[in-house]
Amino acid sequence: MGTTTAQCIREVTREVLGVSKGYSGCHRGKWWWNGEVQEKVDTKKAAYLKLAESVDEKEKRANREHDKLAKKEAKLAITAAKAAAFSRLYKELEGRGGDKRFFRKIRVDEVEGAMCKMSKNKVTGPNEILEEF
Repeated sequence: MGTTTAQCIREVTREVLGVSKGYSGCHRGKWWWNGEVQEKVDTKKAAYLKLAESVDEKEKRANREHDKLAKKEAKLAITAAKAAAFSRLYKELEGRGGDKRFFRKIRVDEVEGAMCKMSKNKVTGPNEILEEF
């Protein structure tokens, strides 16, 4: 019975809030990603390809050093971009009504619809609270 209730809650949640598409293949942190980060990541990828293709030990050693440097620069660029983006985000949240930008209110009819789909006289989870309560 608990699985049926959980399934009802999941269905209503999907209807009301939607479903995430998951990882789309592009950058996960796309909202903070910028041109400088993209450039550093492209440089890092090119350095790795050079390292992977190198045959000579001397060339491999030089390419390994270049790869390490490119990785470090990419990490620094990513850290700087994230820090800047999050500081802007926190400033916006501190402003008046900033939290409204990220959340939407749930309407009463949405809650009632979810409750109608729940089983009567059954608890919905480990908190043991009845739907009627």
